Amino acid sequence: MAEFPAPVKVKGVSWNTVLLCVSAWLVGLAVLIVGFASATATAISPNIYLYAPGEQRDRVKLTVKGAITARIPWRPGARSVVWKDLTLKGGKIIDREKSYDYLFYESENVAPKHRDTGWVLERKSGRMTMDGEPMDRDGLAARFAGILERYGLFRSEIRDFTEQMLGQDMKMFPGDATYAIYPIPQDELDRIFSIETELDYQERIRVQFLVKEVPHGTVLERPEFSEIVRSPYALHEWGVVRG
Repeated sequence: MAEFPAPVKVKGVSWNTVLLCVSAWLVGLAVLIVGFASATATAISPNIYLYAPGEQRDRVKLTVKGAITARIPWRPGARSVVWKDLTLKGGKIIDREKSYDYLFYESENVAPKHRDTGWVLERKSGRMTMDGEPMDRDGLAARFAGILERYGLFRSEIRDFTEQMLGQDMKMFPGDATYAIYPIPQDELDRIFSIETELDYQERIRVQFLVKEVPHGTVLERPEFSEIVRSPYALHEWGVVRG
């Protein structure tokens, strides 16, 4: 019969000491959680569009510095999700005989770094201004359409953005506040939301905005736009990160 060592007995340890140790551990855990939460952000509805000539196959791997909370088409994975055996045809993504316009995900992730460039939007008592200019919902959609066009996104992608982010629920700006809209630098997007593909997409345009509440009166410099180089192989993305 197998023999097991007798349990080690610890002498001279009072219940007060045990409770003190447990309390210290819980406090330390709480500090870690608060510290992590203060450095996190939420990625809202990023959409990935894939284009290739003819009919081609691809495999896409998304890795997030954080936790992936939603993905369409569905695949398992907490930090990484792999969409394999995708068929690209006519601007559509076909997966298991279902057709999609884009790959979709959401996540809780580390907060991206940003430069002090972008735009400022203020909502107050049903009114909006963008960089001090009065703006209604249609005007706001037109303003963002112009911005996204300068980044190089297609009209259909811009339409998806305005419908999902600037619709009746104003998902991008959910309440009365002053918001800074920071374009997230490309190296930060690649660091936090890494996208690997088997196809070589020579046209790779990723546009995500970090939206944060800021004090009234905040002013930002305008961002610079890169030259657009078109290719039959294109990966486009837009998204919003709420900080």
